[in-house]
Amino acid sequence: MMRGFLNRTAYPILAGLMATLLFVQGCHSEKPATSKPPAAAPAKIVKPRAAPEPAYPEPDEADEEDEPTVDAAAIARLSGDWVWLGTVTPTSTFKVDKPSRYRMTVYPRGWFALTVDCMKAEGVFEARAAEIAFAVVQQTAALGCTAPPLLEDYIHTLESARRYRVVGDRLRLQMKRESKEMVFYRSR
Repeated sequence: MMRGFLNRTAYPILAGLMATLLFVQGCHSEKPATSKPPAAAPAKIVKPRAAPEPAYPEPDEADEEDEPTVDAAAIARLSGDWVWLGTVTPTSTFKVDKPSRYRMTVYPRGWFALTVDCMKAEGVFEARAAEIAFAVVQQTAALGCTAPPLLEDYIHTLESARRYRVVGDRLRLQMKRESKEMVFYRSR
């Protein structure tokens, strides 16, 4: 009777335990030093692929793009302090009452600063040959300062300039779609 019990119940359990122990022991035992390493598969010859285009510009390229584009001749013509005299159209001329209130300083490397009474603005510009583009980046005002009446028109007109020419001490900025020019005088 006992024999029948072992054959039907315990034997399959014991056999399963023994197989598990042998498997675990075989997995965790070290191989003898005399065994040979498996033979290496022959290497495939892989043709080199072209490097993919970078998703972002290289750091040096990004640094160059951050700087506004200004050629050396434009720097020589534009650098310095300018005073806004007025705006000229084919049919009318607008003269600023107090030109010394509206100052623009053009710096090398494509930066400029505007001063209008107690208001200040800074921005970038790009210039090549006779083409130019201005962008005001930041405006600040002294505490209690009220914006001068022409400030918004001054900045908007300056940002719409697309061409320039310097004749003597005069700078003329021509607007993109209008036959209007802003006229500046170089201050010393």
